[in-house]
Amino acid sequence: MYRIIWPLLLLCFAVRVPAQEVTVKLVDASGEALPGVVVKLLKSDAQPAGSSLSDVNGEARINIQAYPAQLEISNMGSIPLVRTLNAAPAGLLTISLDQKYTGLNEVVVTGVGRPTRLDEAVSVYKIITAADLRAQGAVTLQEALRNQAGINISQDGMLGGQMNMRALSGANVKIMIDGLPVNGREASNVDLGQFNMANIEKIEIVQGPMSVMYGSDAIGGVINLTTKTNKHSWNAGANAFYESIGRYNFGADLARSWEKDNLSLTFTRNFFQGWDSAGGPLPRNPDWKPKEQYIGNLKYIHRFSENTVLTYGGDLTTENLVIKDAVPDPLNEFNKTARDMYFRTTRFINRLQLRWKTGANGYWESNNSYALYHRRRTTYNTDLSTLERRLSDLPGDQSVNTFDNITSRTTYNNKAGIFNYTFGYDINAEFARGVEKIKDGNKSMGDYALFLTTDIKALPTLTLQPAIRFTHNTLYNAPISPSLSFLYKPTRALHFRGSYSRGFRAPTLKELYLDFHDSNHNIDGNPDLKAEYSNHFQASAAYTFFEKGRRSLLTSLTGFYDDVKDQIALRQLEDSGRITNRFTNSNIGHTRIIVVQLNNELRWENLRVNLGASYTKSLETITGLDTVPNFHYFEVTGNARYDIPKWGAGIAVFYKYTGPQPVIGGIEGGGLFTGRLRSYHNIDASVEKSFYKERIQLTAGVRNLANVSNLAAAGVGGGAHSGGSGLMLTTGRSVFASLRVQIGK
Repeated sequence: MYRIIWPLLLLCFAVRVPAQEVTVKLVDASGEALPGVVVKLLKSDAQPAGSSLSDVNGEARINIQAYPAQLEISNMGSIPLVRTLNAAPAGLLTISLDQKYTGLNEVVVTGVGRPTRLDEAVSVYKIITAADLRAQGAVTLQEALRNQAGINISQDGMLGGQMNMRALSGANVKIMIDGLPVNGREASNVDLGQFNMANIEKIEIVQGPMSVMYGSDAIGGVINLTTKTNKHSWNAGANAFYESIGRYNFGADLARSWEKDNLSLTFTRNFFQGWDSAGGPLPRNPDWKPKEQYIGNLKYIHRFSENTVLTYGGDLTTENLVIKDAVPDPLNEFNKTARDMYFRTTRFINRLQLRWKTGANGYWESNNSYALYHRRRTTYNTDLSTLERRLSDLPGDQSVNTFDNITSRTTYNNKAGIFNYTFGYDINAEFARGVEKIKDGNKSMGDYALFLTTDIKALPTLTLQPAIRFTHNTLYNAPISPSLSFLYKPTRALHFRGSYSRGFRAPTLKELYLDFHDSNHNIDGNPDLKAEYSNHFQASAAYTFFEKGRRSLLTSLTGFYDDVKDQIALRQLEDSGRITNRFTNSNIGHTRIIVVQLNNELRWENLRVNLGASYTKSLETITGLDTVPNFHYFEVTGNARYDIPKWGAGIAVFYKYTGPQPVIGGIEGGGLFTGRLRSYHNIDASVEKSFYKERIQLTAGVRNLANVSNLAAAGVGGGAHSGGSGLMLTTGRSVFASLRVQIGK
């Protein structure tokens, strides 16, 4: 009898146990709440057992009766997520979602006091999500930016990926990781090929000036890379990438989270055997040089409380680049020596960030970094008959240069009535060490600033944003940098934006003190350089034709006007009235440029289409380069993506047309060009497929369908760097495939 009654009593007791209500808070990558997210409780057969919708605070409440339990979370514009709960969470369960594509509810963090919805931001943004990067097969930042309107990418055999934005050089564009600057500019550009996309959540691009918020070298705009944050209790993954031009990459990652701690580790090895436009067997000196990269990333988050969070990020990159002379012609006993150069670059960036809330709306945020950039050059003379090597004794062939950057930036943000204000300090210190090429061996420069920016809700439809920056530079008299922006929304669908900003850029230590002399370069630093001063205007209008559910159509028109005085560029030196082969940095430029950009975004269920056009017009000839006329050129961009959720698949196409344009005053592909390049098309396409609940992701595609690699330039002058008479854009047509496998919960 007891054997019958006892199980019945237990069954009755179990039936009377009430289901536990679990509160789930849904946030985006920046920590902002996501309303309208669907949370489903799944049965063992993956069928829904209940669902809830997150409220304005991003919180959804769902009843769970037994564990383990599976939650399926889906939101328009986010990658679907399945989370397994082995036990009842202790308190609020916070889950962060990855963005699949951008929308008006996307949150931006670059150049704003606190995370801001895209349609509420005063500046104009372009966002590249992790899903976009995967569809492009983008391994590096260079590939991620290649099809963006207003951004032109080229390749230098020795200095790597170079860029300009709105016809302003890369020296005027600040590149950051998690809001902190990177260092290591070569010829005023950061090598875009040294930044891996494996751990990047999204890229925010601001093409307008950001001098007030970020200081020197941000007058052309800002590119901010946001790193991924682990969203699982534990996760492990591996990935492999192959491209038919000789690229073989692999990587692995591991992540673990505890109650108050979150740790992510990523390791990547990229190998490129080199590529040459001539085809056939790879020559000894290909157009694109062989290189190998080892990249490690670490991110650690500790939550002291709900209001205080500490984050450490570390990125270590080591690159080995090989540049060898071609086989001598003729090759004989008297002509059998080749000169081979090996460059080893190390970049180590440390970021320490602390954020703590005070009161209902206020919070402090302290962002600090130490960045090390080290480049060693070793040159050998190689006997091709015996392959014996000996170190070259020519000046400049053996060198070591080290650049250290320290950044400290702390801000306080709060709301008071119609005011949302941010004030803080910004310290940037740069140190150069290198006996061989830096004048006097060691140099330094400091930039110390106070800034204030305020969002004023002057009217329900009008937001004003005045801002000001006070700067002390240890080498230059920096002016007060003001800015004034506005956002006017007369209707929910129609938005107008406008801004004025004054910019200031001090020359870099390399432009001032680096002497670069060897058999390929003949460049002197110039300690008498002036700083660049600029004025920038921007205006835009955006209209949303419709936005309902998974269907929307948005169009925007943006105009930029940039006036940069005392622009720094290379100038060819004269001796007794005769042109020499020596160059120096000089204030020879006064640039006035107008840029107009049109953008259209259509989303229709699973289809996303983006079409744009850009027109760039120079209003003034650069002083000192009389052969360069005033120029103008067009760009057309377009991409389309179609997702097939039933199959776990997607198809994407990326396109960019660039009209004939000049190359002016820079080291590009080996020469100082004052010529004009022909127009070209770039077309990429890819297919994606996921398996086993998105734990296996396969992407395959074709790059550069038009097979454009090098562009010839008409009217090319002599160069500060020896090489061909064209601009290297990208490698030829290729196919690629990437595979990612991950496990976790």
